[in-house]
Amino acid sequence: GAVPGMYLIETDEQGERSFFYWRDTSPARRLLDDPAAAQHLFERLSKHSMLYLSGITLAIYSESARLRLFELLAEYRQGGGKVVFDGNYRPGLWQHSDAIRPAYEAMYGLTDIALPTIEDEQAIFGDADQEAVIQRLRLHGVKEIGLKLGESGCLVASPDVMELVAAKKVAVVDTTSAGDSFNAGYLAARLTGRSASDSASAGHALASVVIQHRGAIIPASAMPS
Repeated sequence: GAVPGMYLIETDEQGERSFFYWRDTSPARRLLDDPAAAQHLFERLSKHSMLYLSGITLAIYSESARLRLFELLAEYRQGGGKVVFDGNYRPGLWQHSDAIRPAYEAMYGLTDIALPTIEDEQAIFGDADQEAVIQRLRLHGVKEIGLKLGESGCLVASPDVMELVAAKKVAVVDTTSAGDSFNAGYLAARLTGRSASDSASAGHALASVVIQHRGAIIPASAMPS
């Protein structure tokens, strides 16, 4: 009974992107509106050991749907599942700016692995530097953090390590999906038993390839091993 959301991406000469959205009536916004349907969805998801979501998820839901999401994520974690969250802040998607910070605070309280970007965190919380971001997330109970610092790399913080993992220097064509690609490489490595630091290196390896291509999808032949 509805049509999919749509967004367009415009890149500048340095490959940096900006977004244009048409998502107000997309079906995704209503995914958790019905309590019974939402419960059924999470029953199906509960068989998975890890769930990943981003700040875009928080932005497109109504307040009641967000609260339902938080309740279901708490149940999922009680059952042994791990929650991964990328802040992925898109101001234009939020209908009410005063809901942003409380939503992120609640989400971080339910997060096992956080993969945020420093610019997003500073825009929302006004953190002075990367150390302030790490300290705040730890206060929320986040055990593992991979804070993306752009060209500077990723600051990995867990109970037993605090390490800056350098990014690969490449010629940038299009930064579309740079963060998502890093997350994919990071989580793929973690799920195969690699350390957080090694996983950050894997994330950089994938992201460095993706940003050398236009768009988010690269040829299979270009995928790093």
